[in-house]
Amino acid sequence: MNKANITFSVDADSLNNAKAYAARAGVPLNRIVGQMFAALGQDQPSGAAISTAHRQLLRYSVGQASLSETVEALGVNDGGVVYAMLRELGLPFPFMDSAAARQQAQDALPALRAASKPLAARKATRGV
Repeated sequence: MNKANITFSVDADSLNNAKAYAARAGVPLNRIVGQMFAALGQDQPSGAAISTAHRQLLRYSVGQASLSETVEALGVNDGGVVYAMLRELGLPFPFMDSAAARQQAQDALPALRAASKPLAARKATRGV
């Protein structure tokens, strides 16, 4: 694939926001911009623009759509499929704010504790 360097202007606040998003997502800003350009349409043999699914995944990746909206729009049965599709397309996972991350951890804690009890019981019976 041939690559081209481009130059364009963007206001400083927007650039700083984009850099911060890229840093939180752990993805180079260049990749995010490239994916956004790809979402504008591609020259494909069929002349078709980017797929509706790819566009929806891009919207989710950059925070313009929720996970539930994306699951519904793609007609899949859970968010894990959405994450697998993001990974397959090389799109960054959306940033989760710290309050949501804390809540998710709190929600998962009872299941983690329940799963660790059998392991602890096995160790106790083996004298480990």
